[in-house]
Amino acid sequence: MDMGLSGDLRGFLGDGPGRRVVVLGVGRSIRGDEAGGLIVADELAKLGTGALVIRAEDRPENWTKEVVAFAPTHVLLVLATPFGGAPGETKLVSFRGHEGGSLHESPFTTLDHYLGSLMAVDVRLLMIEPRAVVGEVTVTMRGAAKRVVGEIASALS
Repeated sequence: MDMGLSGDLRGFLGDGPGRRVVVLGVGRSIRGDEAGGLIVADELAKLGTGALVIRAEDRPENWTKEVVAFAPTHVLLVLATPFGGAPGETKLVSFRGHEGGSLHESPFTTLDHYLGSLMAVDVRLLMIEPRAVVGEVTVTMRGAAKRVVGEIASALS
């Protein structure tokens, strides 16, 4: 297990009795490793963790009605996107105080602000470094997605 990710997820999600978690798997199934977030959502949904798991494709903002109705305390967006790590590496980031230029004007930041205006919710982005964005999903991404599913499920237990 990735002890860094495990600790980061446990720190983010905590274990309070009122914890309500939404996991949004983001990506495109037709673009190789960009399907990583979708794989995580599909596999996590099978585990019955108590979280609301949504396969959001490339439009997580289209699911705000369902997210708001669930009244989450935590929202975790999972997607495969380049951040400069090794293929399969993960990084959990907060939108607040994040210095990465690409996140400041992203739909994810807008979603974070929108949800934050409606409820007290902590939104984080779990990025998985892709190997390839064309062709089939790589073995590296499949392995990383499986590891991420295990880490999220463990943090939710």
